[in-house]
Amino acid sequence: MRKILVPLLVVTSTLTLYAQTPTTLDLLKQAQAAIAQAIANLTPAPTPTTITVAAGGDVQGALNTVPCGGTVAFASGVTYTGNYTFPNKSCGSMAVTVTTGGLTIPSGRVNPTLAAPFAKFTSANASPTFSFQSGSHDWILRGLEVKAGAGIYPLGLITIGVGDTTQTTLAQVPLHVIIDQCYIHGDPVTGAKFGVSLNGGDLTVTNSYLSDIKGKGQDAQALVGTNGPGPFLIQNNYLEAAGENVLFGGADPRIPGLIPTGIVITHNLFSKPLSWKGQGWNIKNDLEFKNAQNAHVFGNILENSFVANQSGFLLMVTPRNQSGGCPWCTVQNVEVDHNVFRHAYSWVNILGLDDTKDSSGVVRPSVRVQGINIHDNLAYDIGTATYGTGTSFGVAVNNGPVNVSIIHNTLAGTTSEFLTLTLGVSGVLPVNLQYTCDVVPEGAYGIAGSTTVGAPSWTAGVDPTSTFDYNAILPGGLRKIVYPGAQTRLGAYTFDTTYTMTPALTCADGKPAGADIPAVVTATGVTF
Repeated sequence: MRKILVPLLVVTSTLTLYAQTPTTLDLLKQAQAAIAQAIANLTPAPTPTTITVAAGGDVQGALNTVPCGGTVAFASGVTYTGNYTFPNKSCGSMAVTVTTGGLTIPSGRVNPTLAAPFAKFTSANASPTFSFQSGSHDWILRGLEVKAGAGIYPLGLITIGVGDTTQTTLAQVPLHVIIDQCYIHGDPVTGAKFGVSLNGGDLTVTNSYLSDIKGKGQDAQALVGTNGPGPFLIQNNYLEAAGENVLFGGADPRIPGLIPTGIVITHNLFSKPLSWKGQGWNIKNDLEFKNAQNAHVFGNILENSFVANQSGFLLMVTPRNQSGGCPWCTVQNVEVDHNVFRHAYSWVNILGLDDTKDSSGVVRPSVRVQGINIHDNLAYDIGTATYGTGTSFGVAVNNGPVNVSIIHNTLAGTTSEFLTLTLGVSGVLPVNLQYTCDVVPEGAYGIAGSTTVGAPSWTAGVDPTSTFDYNAILPGGLRKIVYPGAQTRLGAYTFDTTYTMTPALTCADGKPAGADIPAVVTATGVTF
């Protein structure tokens, strides 16, 4: 098989070129094309061999001996207990499929009810139930249930690649793995550390249901990638986790210069059960990028982020040189559009540079965040007391990111401030921050900064290339603030049942301020 990898960006010095990267969408299209090609390459042999594994059968033996292009079929409803490894086979373009025998699964996303007849896999210990050998490739997992053992807190359920010193080169990463229509879940009482680790290349998780991924005293993720090059396709899943539902970064990659690249996240439902409040689970956010580039987040619903271990944000862009070994870590070229964000205390947090310090009090170096484009999103029920107390945020911009666009979004809720600008430990201003054509509630503070509110926060909190205009602001009534922008409108408006604003404010591009609500509904399938 032809191996398809998106090239890594290796950063050796602080980024100083602030011009908007013109090829972001091209790179995303290349990543999507690479994934499509990888899937096309995963074609079973013309006359595949099927190995059937009955209850009590030799699971590992079947995985070891199944020929390229073959299928391993497990018994419907039977539980297999152990720790199983997917070996590195020389399969060319012929993938091996691992599935439940005799089932016809309806197309689309599965759920626990549909998964009842799936073959079930679990471990009697805390080690992953499924893991992939170094360099293994060309596997399709379909129609399986992978779960934590009763009363066990596994340190992972499915491990595709690793983030330790046994994986330090691209030649060692697993490639071309598809997880489709699988039910992956922790124990309802004890949880699980993660559902699937994405430390490989050309990885796809689609049409699956991941739940009860939760931990106490440490973060837990449904999907997490730290040491894999990508590309990644995360599509049409239910993703439930206490810490970060999906996280890229968060541990220093062991492959030098590695930045997870070519990330497509589309048509998923991110959620945290509100019943988890007060139960001691580490609760953070729905989606976080700590080390990532060339990502597209489109057509998802992200919900239920409440104040606990963090401030209840749904989306975080926070570059982290987590343990001091990743000075190249950054987040850049990320487009977030046509999503629904709802039922949370805060919406978006964007950090320009890592602001954590080592044991000597020195700020860890990182590469400046740039190219974050957030447009045509609907965020509603943000900031209400159901999800927390204290200051709630619409968009928080800290520590000087570059080329950030917050354009044509609709925010409905009771946030304390719709835009927060702070210099952070770096003391640098954001460069070319574009906040235009948004519909927002003013809240108590409107635009706020470290010491001021209103126009002084904008002028003191951004560089001269930044723009604030054509925004429709529903007055908070607590103070009179003069906002920048000749076309900014501070005045009453109403929403209909679909969060379309009346009266409309027409922007310079001829479109109404706020998100394109019909397009958001089409992309997400949301109902009100």
